[in-house]
Amino acid sequence: MKNPQINRIKELAKKYHISAYDIGKNTQVTITTARNILTDADHTTRLSTVRIVLEYLESFENRISTPIAETETESILNPLKEEIKRLTEAITQLNKTLLEKN
Repeated sequence: MKNPQINRIKELAKKYHISAYDIGKNTQVTITTARNILTDADHTTRLSTVRIVLEYLESFENRISTPIAETETESILNPLKEEIKRLTEAITQLNKTLLEKN
């Protein structure tokens, strides 16, 4: 019978697109061990290791993402749009200057 914690690890890794590399990079578990857990290659993984991986993946469950309000979005995007417009105009002017020289 498979360890339900292993099944939970696989479920969370898939849900949050977390690879063995990510687990190895962000925990003290090696990439190889993480890969073995995710692929059922090793059934002798220590419980302490399974817990480390599970805690790491469950931390993604606990992260709350709040949508940015429309007014906040506008206050972020409007200055960027203005800067893009300014840069576009500067590039256009630079192109004209370069064409005049040739």
